[in-house]
Amino acid sequence: MASMEYNLLFGAWDDYESDGVSTRWMLFSDQNHQYINKHDLDESWAMSDILLANPHNVNWQDYIFEKTAQVYEHLDFDGWHVDQLGNRGDVYDYDGNRVDLPSGYQSFMSNLKTRFPDKKMALNAVDQYGQQEIMDSGVDFAYSEIWSYNSFEALSQVILDNHSMGGETRNTVLAAYMNYDLSNSAGYFNTPAVLLTDAVIFAFGGAHLELGEHMLANEYFPNNNLLMRADLKEGIVKFYDFLVAYQNLLRDGGEFNNPIVTSLDGQRSINSWPPQTGSIAAIGKKVNQKQVLHLINFGNANSLLWRDNSGIQQYPDEVKDFKIQIQADNEVNNVWFASPDFDGGVSRLLDFAQSGKTVTVTLPSMQYWGMVVME
Repeated sequence: MASMEYNLLFGAWDDYESDGVSTRWMLFSDQNHQYINKHDLDESWAMSDILLANPHNVNWQDYIFEKTAQVYEHLDFDGWHVDQLGNRGDVYDYDGNRVDLPSGYQSFMSNLKTRFPDKKMALNAVDQYGQQEIMDSGVDFAYSEIWSYNSFEALSQVILDNHSMGGETRNTVLAAYMNYDLSNSAGYFNTPAVLLTDAVIFAFGGAHLELGEHMLANEYFPNNNLLMRADLKEGIVKFYDFLVAYQNLLRDGGEFNNPIVTSLDGQRSINSWPPQTGSIAAIGKKVNQKQVLHLINFGNANSLLWRDNSGIQQYPDEVKDFKIQIQADNEVNNVWFASPDFDGGVSRLLDFAQSGKTVTVTLPSMQYWGMVVME
């Protein structure tokens, strides 16, 4: 856990010159440096729009790094949570040269690490914009604010892509705002939408930036229009306990695979990832000498879009005494099961039968997410 200051990497107010910032350092929407690229703010903010500097410009870097040094002098932050604003289209420096923003982010972050070698740093890849260059700059983890990756499958792919871009050594934090369209007025989060989304993120080794003074529903973090119902408050604690308890299997490497899994229960079907409505999705992962199998219950799902903008996702039914067969390439010595939905997440050793490459086992209970481990 780290306490990070937050700031854009290239934002300035319209009085920037009075603070020693030159117009030559800015980012422009035209090649004749007539229009500084800007981020429009709503009129309710009662302040000027945010003008953007060129992240490549070393003078700007020196300026903002010195301001950051002043922050660290007075406030003992562990590092800087750096933000950007996504793809800005065609933008130019003062001399009319087209600016490659992703490479500018890499330059900025690499020099930031040189300037503050003992501080942590992360740069938000807004909708994955510039993520490869960001990962190449030496950030401590991948941070992605997700907008257009709408399906559960796309969400999982972001985590897998980040893992690959980071040389398979750094994990992902996702800013993924739930029930977004409901956040404009008072109401409640949809419990199954949140927990199914967390099950997918956690099973693929990611973490979800969603909790602070309240659960986040949009990018304006003080917005607290949506509340958590009692079952979500209870469920989210169980999910985070589970994430911590089994972090070595969830987050410490391994290789995803697709073992063949068959349901022996005529009422419930299983399919390999990606998910299908009306079915339980299976995700395999080999970790050392263990074959891990995540089962996520989309049996009652009415949508495979994780954000659930209208808050209509359906609760999955609890699954009890669920008999399945799993493909196993080696002799299995032990099979155990754990679920955040069952017995406080405590693992339970299971009886099993192996015939050749097929292991048959009965799972005691799960509602959203269960994890089978074959050793």
